[in-house]
Amino acid sequence: MKKRILLISLVFTFFMNLVYAQEIMSTEKLPELVIKGKGEINLLLIPCMSCRWNEWEEFMDRNIEKYKMYAITIPGYGGTPIPNLPMNTKHTPWRDNALNGLSELIDQYELDHLTVIGHSWGSMLAIQLASIRKDVISKVISIDGSIESTSWVPLSKDEKLVQADNVIQDYTTKLSNAEEWSKFNGASVGNALGNKDSITTETMNYRIKLLTSFMATNRNAMLQYWRENLLIDLTKYLKDVSVPILDIQSFSGNEQKKQKEQYLNTLKACKAPSNVTSLIMYDTKHFIMYHRPLKLDCIIQDFISGKELVDFAPKTSEYFKEEIKN
Repeated sequence: MKKRILLISLVFTFFMNLVYAQEIMSTEKLPELVIKGKGEINLLLIPCMSCRWNEWEEFMDRNIEKYKMYAITIPGYGGTPIPNLPMNTKHTPWRDNALNGLSELIDQYELDHLTVIGHSWGSMLAIQLASIRKDVISKVISIDGSIESTSWVPLSKDEKLVQADNVIQDYTTKLSNAEEWSKFNGASVGNALGNKDSITTETMNYRIKLLTSFMATNRNAMLQYWRENLLIDLTKYLKDVSVPILDIQSFSGNEQKKQKEQYLNTLKACKAPSNVTSLIMYDTKHFIMYHRPLKLDCIIQDFISGKELVDFAPKTSEYFKEEIKN
């Protein structure tokens, strides 16, 4: 009976979402753009790899009075048209096209004093964009993403190309059919939201939203973007950004204090600039905007307003008992 009620609720929510769907616009190089908000502070919201703009939908609805928000979808993600660009080259045409699209959006809407927020893979684009558009970007927020590449990308160009090509070779085989693609994306959703999360209607809606985007994304397009991660010196772009950068990292599972130590040592090794502030959210899963929505909202607002920031640790742990929280 409970399962039936949950199913009816999900179907009802799905159709209500259709009724109250936002106007989805596009620009010359970005297939989806949704603008919301009445505030004077401009936010540019970049989703994670294979996600659409609607990863940010609930965040936008919660903060509609505070900000003017521009949420986008990268070409080829979530079933949007695939860019007609060269594949498997020595350069980064797919990434360049996405960055050009973001830059054109900034110019089209005459955005200034802009805060760019990227989630996961979107954080990499946020760092690069801030390096390119120093004239208008005043702050960057990375939500559980990579802001450096020194620790995981080879130094030589030849090694980078070999590693990039391995992404295509290995995963084209691994994800060769729909079943494997489904398993790959299903695992991503589990890791993103947490297997121990209670299956409420809200959690199910999040899972459906993510899976819908992931499954609709063209595999070859996703791999091209992934491949070009290995051809970018992200650390170089990071050091070229002089505005404040908030680096939010989510940790879960055992030895989270050790995870923090290792992560901060990584930033130290890559000589991250002093304008980077790292904040740890303990006991938190990758899609922080779903897992700790209100806390994330407060952290973002405090950072933008210049308030002091501290790591977040819940009073009780959802995932383990052996560590004592502060």
